Amino acid sequence: MAYDIVLLNDVFSAKNIDEKHKNERRFNPEKLNKWSFWSRYLGPYAVKQSIKNNSKNKSVVVVDYFTKIPDFFDYIKNFVDHNTKYIGISTTFLHNTANKRVNDFNLWFTEHNDLVKWFEQLKLLAPNAKIFIGGHLCDVWFQYYVKSRPDAPLPVAMEKYVDCVIHGYGESSVPNYINNTLDLQHVYYRGDTLFVSDGIAAGSNKATCLRIEWDKQDAVQNGEWLPLEVSKGCRFGCKFCMYDKFGTTLKDVNDFRQEIINNYEKYGVTGYSFTDDTINDSLAKVQMIHQVFTSLPFKAEWIAYTRPDMFHRYPEMLDLMLESGCKGVFLGIETFNPTAAKIAGKGLDPNKIKDIIRWMKDRAGEELFILASFIIGLVGETEQSLQNTLDYLLEQDCIDKILFEVLYVRPPDFRTGVQKDFNNDSDMYGFKKIQYNPYYWEHDTLNFNLCMEIAQKWKTELGKTNRYSGFDQALEGFTNFWSYPRMRSLGYSHKESFYMLKDASMPDELYIKNNQWISDYHTKLKESQCS
Repeated sequence: MAYDIVLLNDVFSAKNIDEKHKNERRFNPEKLNKWSFWSRYLGPYAVKQSIKNNSKNKSVVVVDYFTKIPDFFDYIKNFVDHNTKYIGISTTFLHNTANKRVNDFNLWFTEHNDLVKWFEQLKLLAPNAKIFIGGHLCDVWFQYYVKSRPDAPLPVAMEKYVDCVIHGYGESSVPNYINNTLDLQHVYYRGDTLFVSDGIAAGSNKATCLRIEWDKQDAVQNGEWLPLEVSKGCRFGCKFCMYDKFGTTLKDVNDFRQEIINNYEKYGVTGYSFTDDTINDSLAKVQMIHQVFTSLPFKAEWIAYTRPDMFHRYPEMLDLMLESGCKGVFLGIETFNPTAAKIAGKGLDPNKIKDIIRWMKDRAGEELFILASFIIGLVGETEQSLQNTLDYLLEQDCIDKILFEVLYVRPPDFRTGVQKDFNNDSDMYGFKKIQYNPYYWEHDTLNFNLCMEIAQKWKTELGKTNRYSGFDQALEGFTNFWSYPRMRSLGYSHKESFYMLKDASMPDELYIKNNQWISDYHTKLKESQCS
């Protein structure tokens, strides 16, 4: 049975990190395709739900982990044919580098022939389908091809095969695109390719947090940890942030509870990765989560992004979160330099942040996995202050995993002037140069190349001792915080997952189980569309 609408998604393109078999693309547990353990994310399923809620086209399916299907075009024949009307591709977590990568599905739209051939084959199977793309990477293309360089030629694959590029919340724009009800003031033409940007921010009361109704076409596996959204957007406005920081909208408490109950009754789901930018952005929200989770007729667990300074303002948050089943937090620390913290929007004194982390570990112990993230290169940071941070990280014993990355300044946002940030107001923050091809920036105290060297030093020094904390460098880490839900989905306990994740001690058994899980999902998905 072919579907009217097929949404393709993956969490990183298929990338084999087993060097011995790096040219193997076939699924084969004996060859150990060591794919990342990241679980599903919510975006395409929210789009699917919105289509079903707001469109006559109810025949829609998400094909997840699509780059990990051994014979993709043979497999996708089960879902598309000449009657298929739309094919959507989420770009958020695909490999999306401008560098050519062997054996990667690269949706950067560079001029290599592999991507063009891939679209050619897809159109042969679904010749009448319009292709649209959405997800976070579309923000970069919208800023560049519509706002910054409307005269720049589109990449061949995009110009020839992509009918529509969705910028912003897909659950808002995609149904309008399908229903042909787009507001023309939000449509930008580049030849035959439409760029759609409705400009909706979460704080505008126009964005909604949908109750996701998982069904048999989602092939949810029994006991799987699922993504769950409590609110959309963020209200803190960090100057380096690329996401919606124009306020929040909160899910209805009854919808929130019913979604969790339904998932348990239908699929035995008791674990969640919250997708909120900040789960503890208000005491009222944490209290709502506590109210719902402690009232359930079963025990549920979850992990989430958190902001450490909120625990200083509301210490009671931690107990509420632990009582409601919190098993892991991603602490967005970013810097211990007071000047850099204040400029970036992280105003609490760094020494108090260190005290908070110590307090959290003393309070929760190994019942709570603590990841702390850092950005190398923030405005106001110096080479010496980064060395001081590294010294602290080498000595402390309260962070379970350290994540670090070099500052990225994206192209200017089309909402320039609405909110001050690095990309829109680079001059006022002391940036002397920002360029994108090749990528480079410099400000009063640091530059991109120096920060890349510092990141390598962090990697080397943390790797020498690693006494207390594991570590990952962003974009290189395959055992990141968001691997935890998949480990739990595979049947590992919190304690087992805690130490595998902390020490990056991933046994072959885990890779084999993960490969089999993905294979079983694709088998179940194929069977579900036949029933």
